[in-house]
Amino acid sequence: MKKIILTALLLPTLLISSAFAQSGGEGGAYLKHGFGARANSMGNAFSGVANDVSAIFYNSAGLYQLKKSEGLLMYSKLFSDVDGLTYGNFAIAQPFKFGTLAFGTAYMQVSDIPYVSSPSGPDGSTFADNQIMLMASYSNIIEDYLMFGGTLKFVNHSLAGYNGSGFGIDLGFITKINQYISAGISLENIIQPTINLNNSSYKYPVKTRLGVGAYPVKGLTLSSELDFMKGKDAIFGFGAEYSFYKDMIIARAGYNTLNSSFSFGAGINYKGIGFDYSFNTHKDLGSISKFGLIVKLDLISF
Repeated sequence: MKKIILTALLLPTLLISSAFAQSGGEGGAYLKHGFGARANSMGNAFSGVANDVSAIFYNSAGLYQLKKSEGLLMYSKLFSDVDGLTYGNFAIAQPFKFGTLAFGTAYMQVSDIPYVSSPSGPDGSTFADNQIMLMASYSNIIEDYLMFGGTLKFVNHSLAGYNGSGFGIDLGFITKINQYISAGISLENIIQPTINLNNSSYKYPVKTRLGVGAYPVKGLTLSSELDFMKGKDAIFGFGAEYSFYKDMIIARAGYNTLNSSFSFGAGINYKGIGFDYSFNTHKDLGSISKFGLIVKLDLISF
C-alpha cells in the first residue's frame, strides 16, 4: 500500500510530458527532506540558527559563525519498507580571513520504478529517477551584528533516460539581536533553476524562509521558522535542542506542518566528531530515519 501511495506522491516528477509542464509540479520537491540529521530533528526550522555547516542549505549567512573546518554526511533510506529510495547530503566548509567558503550536495535516487504504459498496469519494465543539487557558498559579515551569504547551485534531473540541468542562486542574512536571540531570512532560488526534460520544463520555486533562534540558558537552543512559496500554504516549523554532560550528549525534538511531521533526535559529540540520528513521522508513509556524521577540525587556522 505504501508503495502505491509513494508512486502517487512522486507522479509530478515522474511523468515526462507536456501535461507535467502545465501541472504546476514543484521542482526540487525531494529537498523537503532537509539537510543533515541535526536540523531535520529540529523540525527543519534552522534558518534563524544556521550555526553549523548545514547552513549551506538553510541559510548560507550562518556559515560565517563557524570557527573551525566542518564536514557533514547524512544518509537515509527514507521509507524503510520502500526499496530503491535513498536520500543523502554532504557538505564541507572552511573559514578564512576573507570569509567562509562551503561546498555541498543533496541527492535523491529512486530505482526500479515500474513503468506504466497503459491503464492495464505495469508492463514489467522499470526506470530510475535521480536528482542532485551541487552548492557553492560564500559568507561574510557586514557589521558586527549582521552576516550575509550567497549560494550558487547546479541541479540535475535524470529520469527514464532523459536528462536536464539548471543553475540557481540563493541569498541569506542573519542578525544577532543579542546573546539570546538571532533572526534570519533566506531567499531561495531568486534565480530559479529550470529543468528541461523531453521538451517539457519545470522550475524550482522561489522560497522565503523566516527564522528565529533563541538561547535562553546554556545548552538550550529553540528555533522557529515560517516558509513561504507563491501559491502554497505557509509552512511552520519549530524545534528544540539541549546539550548536557559537557556538550557531549544532545537531545532534540521538533514539529513541521508539512505532512504534520513530528521529529526526534539525538547526538553524541566527542573531540570534534559528532554522530546524529533523526526520526521523523509522516502522515501517509510512516516513519523516516536519518543518520548523520559531523566533523569539526582545525585544518586551517588564522
